[in-house]
Amino acid sequence: MAVVCGALNVFQERVQGEGRPTPWYRVVEIRGPAHEQVFDVEVLVAEDVLGRGEGRSKRLAERAAARAALSPAAPTAEPEGEH
Repeated sequence: MAVVCGALNVFQERVQGEGRPTPWYRVVEIRGPAHEQVFDVEVLVAEDVLGRGEGRSKRLAERAAARAALSPAAPTAEPEGEH
């Protein structure tokens, strides 16, 4: 069983604890040559982008996006049905 990164785990637990759907991650850009790629990833809940991060791998970029979503300055989305 794989160990889940702290930021990914904390963010998912927080979102689901609020009764919102499971967060998901999408790659929005890949830059650089194959041996030095940098990934830009967004973390979304439903269709709301809550964080964006970059990293030398998809996994590192996902971690950065989760950390960004956990920061106090991150945008928040209301749970479905409470708009």
